[in-house]
Amino acid sequence: MSGDNKSLLKEIGQTGIVSASRFIQDLRKEDLKMENRVCTVENMYLDDAVGNATDVTNIQVVSALSKGGFKSSGSTISDTLAEFLDYNIRCTGYGTWMEAMATAATDLTYGFAIENIVMRKAKNGPYAGNYVLHKLAPRHPRSVYGWVFDKNNRDFLGVVQKPMLVKDLDPNLPSYMNSIPYGSLIGGNQLASKYPFIHRDQMLHFKYNPSFDNPQGSSPYLQIYDAWVEKKLIEHYEIVGVSKDFGGIVIIRVPSELIERANESEKYPEDAKEYQDIQIDAANLQQGKSTHIILTSDTDDKGKPLYDLEFKGIEGGGKQYRTEELINQRRKAIYNNFGAGFLLLGQNGHGSNALAGTQMTTHDYYIDRSIKWKEDVINNQLVPRILAANNIQIGVHVSWKDVPKFIAEDPSRPDFDSISKVLQRGGSVELLTDKAVEQLYEAAGWNTDGLEEHLAKRREIKIESRAGESQGTSGTGDTQAGGSNSALNAENKSLVLDYETETEIVLVDTTTGSPLFINKKD
Repeated sequence: MSGDNKSLLKEIGQTGIVSASRFIQDLRKEDLKMENRVCTVENMYLDDAVGNATDVTNIQVVSALSKGGFKSSGSTISDTLAEFLDYNIRCTGYGTWMEAMATAATDLTYGFAIENIVMRKAKNGPYAGNYVLHKLAPRHPRSVYGWVFDKNNRDFLGVVQKPMLVKDLDPNLPSYMNSIPYGSLIGGNQLASKYPFIHRDQMLHFKYNPSFDNPQGSSPYLQIYDAWVEKKLIEHYEIVGVSKDFGGIVIIRVPSELIERANESEKYPEDAKEYQDIQIDAANLQQGKSTHIILTSDTDDKGKPLYDLEFKGIEGGGKQYRTEELINQRRKAIYNNFGAGFLLLGQNGHGSNALAGTQMTTHDYYIDRSIKWKEDVINNQLVPRILAANNIQIGVHVSWKDVPKFIAEDPSRPDFDSISKVLQRGGSVELLTDKAVEQLYEAAGWNTDGLEEHLAKRREIKIESRAGESQGTSGTGDTQAGGSNSALNAENKSLVLDYETETEIVLVDTTTGSPLFINKKD
């Protein structure tokens, strides 16, 4: 064979195998484009990590918003308006304020949430003759056909819904449009007559991470998509591996003559059928569809069976990975994206109260941010429209300074331990006024009955500070085991255990949040 032909002796390239990362990126392009995105995030929500992180966040968001109310600026007209607006959200004709806020919180999943504002004229009650809020009717993200902008494609004007009935869908129109010129809604064409248009003045439009005037918002589900897909793939591989490990691989030995004849099925049809039947029996045995297989008892001249059956276990080679660790890494990425990583502490047998407290504080910021976005929508979309329905124009009939502001209840009350420390430390140096003590009691939810009497006695008795007088009580004294560097002193400890594997220990600095990796072999 010549030198040029020697290259034909080896195979080059591969049979179009796609790497996992490329596979995920191809999926991303299809799964996360509107309108497929709505179905994708609903499937993601069914995952244990995604669903749990979402619920832990939204439980507090919905609770804080549902218990919120309008706060007056202090003027007489502001007091009147605050009472009127509170009546509107608490006395709707259909549905409840809590249900409306639960719908608003779905922007965490879909990126946006839409509610149609429906008013009614009160026939009785304290506001008879006025227009009051009848309901905030939810509009599912799956029903969105497209977003309407002005002729310059700059200002958002509203949303177009798909027809309620499938038969009314226009086959000549695309299934979804990112941008619809407002002019196409005028003239009584098919789009205008069968595809409902909701103007922005007729709805509340909640957006998660409302930046660049994007009507679709930016759900954190977009950021955790890769981790979710990888987690699902590894879980699938894990199940396949378990099934193989339980059953092993079926190995059947047959005479070579049978295989050779089976390859010439036209000449030896009976041998081909026998060979095929053996393979079918082996597949049924592997899949658990049958409990036994019958082979001939013929042997060769040495007494070894010509037909033989064996179950061989899986013996992997090369670098071995623990699927549990790979899945946990993806699960951490999902929880951390919601600021809810503290939920994983202790699940592997290790944890830290100090670290949990730090991460819970971080999660509070995520919750507070979501609440602030929704307060902004309520104050700048709902309030002006309720007032305008009653011919009250902000800036014309009432000053913006007199317009009440909706404020949600604080979702993160200080814990008993923190309040106790403030009372002890502030009280010991006489820095807490009677009003401050009362506020601390209320923040903790403690009964204030008898507090005034106790405070009266406190004024008569001079309380001297005892902080730091005895060694060891605060964890910094020399008499405590280990002194200020004691690992048992939770308040002085800066490095805490996050989790541990067979090869390394991972610590986290509670002051900075930075991880420290320690190799057990070092």
